[in-house]
Amino acid sequence: MIRSSFLTAIAATAALFAGTIADAAEVTGPVLAVISHPVKDYAAWRVIYDGVESVRAKAGVTGAEVFHDPTNPNQIVIIHRFKTVAAAKAFLADPDLKTAMDKGGVTAAPTSVIAVGKPGHAAAGLGPVLAVVSHPVKDYAAWHVVYDEVAPMRKKAGVTGAEVFRDPNTPNNLVIIHRFKTVAAAHAFLADPDLKAAMDKGGVTAAPTTTIAVKN
Repeated sequence: MIRSSFLTAIAATAALFAGTIADAAEVTGPVLAVISHPVKDYAAWRVIYDGVESVRAKAGVTGAEVFHDPTNPNQIVIIHRFKTVAAAKAFLADPDLKTAMDKGGVTAAPTSVIAVGKPGHAAAGLGPVLAVVSHPVKDYAAWHVVYDEVAPMRKKAGVTGAEVFRDPNTPNNLVIIHRFKTVAAAHAFLADPDLKAAMDKGGVTAAPTTTIAVKN
């Protein structure tokens, strides 16, 4: 299992999804816009982030969570939820978002990923720690059969919530978000040989990238 550095892993996920985001507003379902970037000072950045709630509301953000690298609170991942891909794209292109980032002390160009879940898919369960796994698969339907089969493995590993998201136009490019209560549990899950065996059985076609992040 590849354990990439925090921002490198997010960048790798963005590269996997690059150039294939759908433009059509009719692509609906739980939509994520995941933004990652470093900041000069988390506390100062958070004041600005909380102060632009009106920008997010205007853009149609239906939910937002902030996470950071377990070893560096100034390396941040923000998950925003939308009803449509079009709304997510408009949010990422909004000049007010860039202004807020500049004001908040973002110190490098952000990376972003847009991905779509199943219509009606339940929101992630409780758990302050994320283990985000991204990879392509040979066939999404066949992969999901295996993913469902190994639900007991996830339960045993302490997964408290899980969501599967796909590239809107390339549905075999996946991002899977698992929730845990502790960083140690997330690390153990990613290192579990049974997880690699399940990926192989499910038809994962390239080495996965992983990110662990803690909710602020």
